[in-house]
Amino acid sequence: MATDAAPRLPGPHWLFVAPLMLLMAGGFVWPLLHVLVNSFHPNTPQGIDLEHWTGGNYARLADPFFAEILIRTLRIAGMVTAITAVLAYPVALFISRLSPRAQSWMILAYISPWLVNTVVKALGWTLLLRTRGVINTVLEQLDIIDAPLRLLLTETGIVIALVP
Repeated sequence: MATDAAPRLPGPHWLFVAPLMLLMAGGFVWPLLHVLVNSFHPNTPQGIDLEHWTGGNYARLADPFFAEILIRTLRIAGMVTAITAVLAYPVALFISRLSPRAQSWMILAYISPWLVNTVVKALGWTLLLRTRGVINTVLEQLDIIDAPLRLLLTETGIVIALVP
């Protein structure tokens, strides 16, 4: 009786993942550890002073100015993460039900905007989000709003630009 099960590969399966894990450790974890270590060194006009250690960089978080920036950053990151998860799930579900060839094309179409230069993306978002930009013009013409919304250089604009 024939079975449709894939043949089992001999040996420990972790060996297949080990090269990727090493690459991720070298490319992601090591730089993060480097930043963490540097955060305990004072920053001088000449650069990071690697000879001295300090906790002063973290003590600055008690300053209301820096605490507000940290809280705003965490709030924006949380909103972008939640919105992206909600919007990406139906797309992922749709793509998972396509043929392998169609999946490749859809994934390419989905990630291609991230291959565009950052300056070009910033210019595009500026044209969309400014007071007389595309978004405000369309919303005014559809009589959804009476006056232009302030989207550029706001948290709302940042979230809109980071979600896609």
